[in-house]
Amino acid sequence: MSAVIPSMAGLSALAPLAFACVWAMVVLASEMFSADRRFVGIGWLSLVGLAVLAAYASVSPQSQSAFAGVVAFDGFSAFFTVLVAVLAGTAVMMSIDFLPMAGIRSGEYYPLMLFAVAGVMIMAAAADLIVLFLGLEIMSMAVYVLAGVRKHDKRSNEAALKYFLLGAFASSFLVYGMALVYGYAGTTHFGGIASALSSGEADLLFYFGVALILVGLGFKVAAVPFHMWTPDVYEGSPSSVTVFMATVVKAGGFAAVVKVLMIAMAAASEEIRGVLWVSAAVTMTAGNLIALRQTSLKRMLAYSSIAHTGYLLVGVCAATTEAASSILFYLVVYGAMNLGAFGVMMLMVRDGEPAERIDDLAGLGQRRPMLALAMTLCMLSLTGIPPLGGFMAKLYLFSAAVRAGEVALVVVAAVNSVISAAYYLGVVRCMYFDTGGLEPQSGRPYITVALAASVAVTVLTGLVPAGLLGAASRAMANIALGP
Repeated sequence: MSAVIPSMAGLSALAPLAFACVWAMVVLASEMFSADRRFVGIGWLSLVGLAVLAAYASVSPQSQSAFAGVVAFDGFSAFFTVLVAVLAGTAVMMSIDFLPMAGIRSGEYYPLMLFAVAGVMIMAAAADLIVLFLGLEIMSMAVYVLAGVRKHDKRSNEAALKYFLLGAFASSFLVYGMALVYGYAGTTHFGGIASALSSGEADLLFYFGVALILVGLGFKVAAVPFHMWTPDVYEGSPSSVTVFMATVVKAGGFAAVVKVLMIAMAAASEEIRGVLWVSAAVTMTAGNLIALRQTSLKRMLAYSSIAHTGYLLVGVCAATTEAASSILFYLVVYGAMNLGAFGVMMLMVRDGEPAERIDDLAGLGQRRPMLALAMTLCMLSLTGIPPLGGFMAKLYLFSAAVRAGEVALVVVAAVNSVISAAYYLGVVRCMYFDTGGLEPQSGRPYITVALAASVAVTVLTGLVPAGLLGAASRAMANIALGP
């Protein structure tokens, strides 16, 4: 009975999760009783909640657990709480300007974002497969609805339906794989799984379970061959939802990957490394090659996201604490780069709709040089050109992989980075050397501020990366595996 009722320390561990859920309901209730002219206030109310979450996670005591250790507020979960709160807060700021422009008046929009954040927080705080699956489904269900929030748009409806059906299918693989791992280890606790792997040789039942888990997690992070939903869902969803998926949902997926594959199943990393090696190489190569042929900026960024999943899987394949810290650093920089790129896209409007084609940016360098500079910095950083954050993220990640012996995979990743320059720099060429694009919208202060902040992070993480890398290292040094 005492294990069920949390102690004071346990209540402290649950406090950020509980606050996220309660605040989402407060925002939903507030929207129900607010007039149309106060819809912007609901966005600000959401921002207040996310700011409180980030502040609490930054200063609160860590290494606290609840419910017999299956939920732990440790350095890892604190890092991801701050990360997703900041990413989601930036997406909310963009949404305040974007929603009126897109004609979206759905009251559930901001609460669903907050529930998705709560789901990611649960995943990061999980020390048990069941709790992790619960967090993943909370996040996924909220994002399924967000993808279709534009109810009268066929593309949005198609995106939501594809995402839901394929996501539900992937979840069934994931939960079945977890059941098989339980059959091997006799527990779903991460610590118990790690102990079972350390004390005895894994059997076929365990590896079959891991294979199914890889399918489920591969869908969530858009790894090949489970990536097919990504371009259609990114293109069909409203741009403010797409950027939320590209940053917050991506971070949540890799929080699960790191916890399950690099922490709970670290003792079996040698046996599953071959599968991860092939997945990383194929994912980054397919993403980059297909991105070369895209004329839609949204679809190009979708395939770019797939390619970056491949780069992140290089760190998972390395399976060291240094590589895991580099993954956390990479996720921060990747989020900033994508927020900046989507911010520029949302400022370019055609007939009331955000511009989605690359040639819509033509001539931007002459008409709005600062906006073109922001997009250029994001594209150069995504390519991995120094001294921007994207370069430092790849440098740390690939260096950790080399030290882990994954030299051949790093060579494949380096070649892919060169390939990616063709389409990233193609956007830059279009802005400065082509003509006939769209005129950016004025009077979008929230998107402009969010864009400026994203670009600043992209630059600063390249110039002074030590602080963020130290925070990522401390997060990985303080992880609770449960009983």
